[in-house]
Amino acid sequence: MAFTPYIVPKSQTDKPDLEPDSFIVCQEGVIYCDEFSDLHKLCDLLLPAPGGHKKNGKGHYITLEWLSCINKKRHAWKMPLKLLAGDGKEIWEKLLDQGLRITPGTASRTQLMEYIQLLKPIVYDTRVLKEEKS
Repeated sequence: MAFTPYIVPKSQTDKPDLEPDSFIVCQEGVIYCDEFSDLHKLCDLLLPAPGGHKKNGKGHYITLEWLSCINKKRHAWKMPLKLLAGDGKEIWEKLLDQGLRITPGTASRTQLMEYIQLLKPIVYDTRVLKEEKS
């Protein structure tokens, strides 16, 4: 089952109508709704963009995009899908190194890994990840 993120307006994030074990994506970030309908922020806004593969049909990837928590500059990473087969350490290192704020803890990272695995690349309004001019 692929998951297409829907950017929810801030006014709708207080009491979202979500199924348990689901995700909500808003300007504040990626939020997980647990089996008790409690909400847990997993990370700052992280969106999928179209991915692809190498010319030989192997080496599939998904492009992840986010804004740095420090300078609000847009980052894009063609994340190899094979990284999802591991424990996620390489994924977290790359995202953290380029300024994505991730909630600490094993449960949060497990849920964030699930979010990334379920992502279906979308074309979204580029104003969602608007860089701040310095």
